[in-house]
Parts: sequence; C-alpha cells; structure tokens
Amino acid sequence: KPPRPKSKDIAPLTRESVIKLLEAAKSTQYYYPLLVSVYTGLRRSELLALTWADIDLEERYLNVNKGVHTHSTEHESIQPPKTDKSKRRVSLPIDLVLALRYYRETQEAIRDQLGVSLQPDDRIFARADGSVMHPDSLSKACVRLAKQAGLTGVHLHVLRHTLASMLIQQ
Repeated sequence: KPPRPKSKDIAPLTRESVIKLLEAAKSTQYYYPLLVSVYTGLRRSELLALTWADIDLEERYLNVNKGVHTHSTEHESIQPPKTDKSKRRVSLPIDLVLALRYYRETQEAIRDQLGVSLQPDDRIFARADGSVMHPDSLSKACVRLAKQAGLTGVHLHVLRHTLASMLIQQ
C-alpha cells in the first residue's frame, strides 16, 4: 500500500474539478456522500458514521460526534472522533440542505418499498437496503469517479482540503 500523502502535499481541487467529479458521481450511490464531503470537509470516518439523528435540516446543521473505524473487512466500530476538537457542529448551506431533503425522501421511498422504515439512528450514507457502506468502497469509488471525470491524483481526503481552500478564497 503506498504511503498516504502529507497534508502539505495534497493539492485542492478547483471549482471546475469538483463539478466534474460530482457529475461523474451523479447517478451512483456515492454522489451524496461526496457532495456532503465537498460542502463540509468531514473526514471519511465522520461522514460514514452520520445518522439522521445527527442532522437538523430545519436548522441547517449537522453534529459530528463519532466516526466509523474498520479493523478488518468484516468488523467495524463506532468511536469518538479523531480529536476532542473534532466534535463539532457544522453549518449546512441551503443548497446542501435541499439536496439532503431530496436524498432523505428518496431513501424513505426505497425503504417503504422494502417494507422497512427509515429510523433516526440509521446511517445517512448506507446502501439502499440500509446495510453499511464500507469506508474503503467510498474511497475507491472517489478515485475511480475522478478518473472517469478526467481528473488525476484525486482521492477522498482531497475534498477535505478543497473545502478549506475554497473557504479561504471567499
């Protein structure tokens, strides 16, 4: 496995590159996790641990209070975030709130067809049947979708740095 690049070596994406990546992901199960990542800069573990109870679409925020950690391909655990400062409330822009409302309605409709209701403690980013999305599948999908979009050197953690860069530019 190649060494993970250091933060100073990670180049953020341009606005145009973000749009290309999200366009490539649009018809996949990875679109909404990538969209939230772009808008919030959450770590992969924080993103995949989010439940519907952690988000308030009316007040437009989400709470980061846990992370998914994998110990093998079969076993995962929910643990506190990486640091104490990682526990935080993240404001959500209206565009993201509208997208997440649509996503929730879509999830509820799929679950209704399966005869299972969506619960507050269900993970936001799960497969259609409610099963857990493995963190590595999201990371690999991000790389694959970036390549499809004609982008090189893009991985999931780049989106975290992209948000920071865009906020500084504003």
